[in-house]
Amino acid sequence: MQSIEEFFLKGLQKSGVCAKLDDDVHTFGFDTFGDSRRWIVALDGFCEDIHFKRSWFSVYEATQKAFLVNISDIIVKNALPKYALLSLVIPRDFTPEHIQEIINATKTMCQKFAIQIVGGDTMCGSRLEFHICIFGQAKCVIPRVVKQKGLSIFCTQDRIHGLGESFRTLKYLLANKDFSDTNFKRHALHRDNLDSMRVHINRFLYPTLRVAFMKRFGKNIKASMDLSDGLLQDVIKLLGGYGMRYSSFLRSMSMGKQKWRLQSGEEYEILFAISPKQKIALHRILKICRIGVLEVGKVTRGRIKTHTKKWH
Repeated sequence: MQSIEEFFLKGLQKSGVCAKLDDDVHTFGFDTFGDSRRWIVALDGFCEDIHFKRSWFSVYEATQKAFLVNISDIIVKNALPKYALLSLVIPRDFTPEHIQEIINATKTMCQKFAIQIVGGDTMCGSRLEFHICIFGQAKCVIPRVVKQKGLSIFCTQDRIHGLGESFRTLKYLLANKDFSDTNFKRHALHRDNLDSMRVHINRFLYPTLRVAFMKRFGKNIKASMDLSDGLLQDVIKLLGGYGMRYSSFLRSMSMGKQKWRLQSGEEYEILFAISPKQKIALHRILKICRIGVLEVGKVTRGRIKTHTKKWH
């Protein structure tokens, strides 16, 4: 059965008013703005009671993540964010201190990634909502879908914990409501240090974008996307109409008790395809950037089928 989202998108495409909607970003042609570089644009929402609960984040943290999930779409295209449009719904019960947190976090994100806010909209409502449109610039934009067989597929990951920390954190938050619960300390890596648990589950609160990796290795990538819906679901999007021969390690994970790690959404790691000839260079750059990697498989003809949880 189609989800509401799928029904809407398919209906919109049939209406004839859409450009290509097969990517998280839209790429403009050369010289669209009198510049030799490519311009791309991406938009995402980050809404209370849909993507998060207010008890999970401080207002500052929620604002930071709203920017990061949008910037991620730009980074995986081997582009740099330049400008942003910010549409914001501010809850009526917010104090001036809450609003100042939004301003401070927006300033931090814009300074860190050299982004300028060039417009937007501000409204009052019952829930906190961010709708951010990011414009990025690149010499060569990496496509989302592979275009040839024989490519090797990899996914970046934390060197120690691998994939899955976001899903683990989400389960904890749904069960315990917020970080003030005494269980939070009990599950901490260092049981006497609450902050260490925040570091351990940072993939959910504050995704680490692989900016340095893309700067060093992006030119060698044939197709890429960020990991937002889980590896087993996102790899189908990356493959398009192609199939895939699983790596032996991934096959064992997908059939065992660790399958939940491959279903973890909101990891915002980079799922990418490269020529097998680039494997040595890849591992050299990963070592420099201190990033782990999971070998996913090899692109083949045919279609791939996976049985996995759909998040939306």
